[in-house]
Amino acid sequence: ATDMAQVNLLGSHDTARFVTMLDYPSPDYDRGLPAGAADRGPPSDEAIDKLVLAFATLVALPGSPMVYAGDELGMWGADDPENRKPLDWRSTGDEQTPGPGPLFDRLQAVFALRGHPEAGPALRFGSAAWSSAGGVVRVERRLNGTVVRASLNRSEDPVFDGRITVPSFASVFEWKPHGETEWRHLHSTGSESDD
Repeated sequence: ATDMAQVNLLGSHDTARFVTMLDYPSPDYDRGLPAGAADRGPPSDEAIDKLVLAFATLVALPGSPMVYAGDELGMWGADDPENRKPLDWRSTGDEQTPGPGPLFDRLQAVFALRGHPEAGPALRFGSAAWSSAGGVVRVERRLNGTVVRASLNRSEDPVFDGRITVPSFASVFEWKPHGETEWRHLHSTGSESDD
């Protein structure tokens, strides 16, 4: 039961911003990005796709996903003090409409999966099993006959598993309601496939 209460996080005030680490990977987690070392520009589109994939992974796994304030807005920065900058709402939308932008919308849709009336309980409370093949990690959650499957593609190329194609750096969530045999599409992520 403790795995249902664990808090799963990708970034915090003790690390460089997660999206910056995705743009500037280091073999030593959070050790290769001293203040000022990372490009001070916005993250790449690939880093944003990887960020959405990482949060989709947290949604699929047991426990409570946590978002460090600003990660949902794509805030970037190396280690202290750049990782503790205040939220700059003007940089998250366009000049006329400050506020959350497309990344926020993409992540909101991913986190909403846990609140889905039928598939959500399996994502929040279901048993978990996972496997990996060809760059795709599959997480399957089961509860009371309902099954939710997340196919998470961490590779640079789309992967076809014989039934579905998972875009590069993206996820596909499917579910099978209790008593049914056919998979239903629940949600997809990726810069061209968010729905």
